[in-house]
Amino acid sequence: MPAPGSALAVTATSQLAGDPAVAPFSAMDGNRNTAWVADVTDLNPVLRLRWKGMRTIDRIRIIPAKAPAAARPTTVVLRTLAGTVDAQLRNGEARFPKLVTDHLDIEFPTTSKVPLDPTGRRSEHSATLGVAEIEIPGLGGLARRASPDRAMVLPCGSGPAIEIDGRRYDTSVVGNYGDLQAYRLVEIRPCDELLDGVLLRPGEHRIRTIPSDRFVIHDLVLVPDNLATAEVTRREVTTVDWGATRRTVRVAGGPE
Repeated sequence: MPAPGSALAVTATSQLAGDPAVAPFSAMDGNRNTAWVADVTDLNPVLRLRWKGMRTIDRIRIIPAKAPAAARPTTVVLRTLAGTVDAQLRNGEARFPKLVTDHLDIEFPTTSKVPLDPTGRRSEHSATLGVAEIEIPGLGGLARRASPDRAMVLPCGSGPAIEIDGRRYDTSVVGNYGDLQAYRLVEIRPCDELLDGVLLRPGEHRIRTIPSDRFVIHDLVLVPDNLATAEVTRREVTTVDWGATRRTVRVAGGPE
């Protein structure tokens, strides 16, 4: 799927902790203040670019991420339809014989070592790979952003999935491109299977959300289908656990 508002599809083997703020398309969005950051468990990160039609490329420039702390690539391996190129980055740039292709996989075999905490007081670990921007003259215009006011409707499967009692339901995303670029909340809509709701019988149910490569659920509300006519009853609710990613409450018994 193309990056939001562009004709260029950008994916990667990982992103740091699944955080949409450091998603792969951030490396091709024309904004050096955003960045793609690979996950700490990804020992061989790869950034993948796809586009329609053949393009000729003969150089690449990689702008390292300034924030969050991230390692800088020093060499790259470029895999294309026309062949593979190993290149040393000099001042972030590499030139190579012309390649005609409709895709590009960028590997980063070596990086500079950057500490997560320069003082060494809180962490002695090194930062993972981070790329603020990749500039490829041969792909000029493909990653151009859409107008912030332009409506955005992304298809089913592009939003976070909702899992209810082990069954997965896909979602779509609705908003505008300005919302996405500014990291504002957007609307997540259920796809076909959830349009008419879901029957939850009395008893225990487990509901969890699964982030997509760009989106994560911020709020999830369960609404009865007879909300307009049902008499409001209250039950005692006890908070058992309230963590950042997992929350458990106990609802006392009462009339349905």
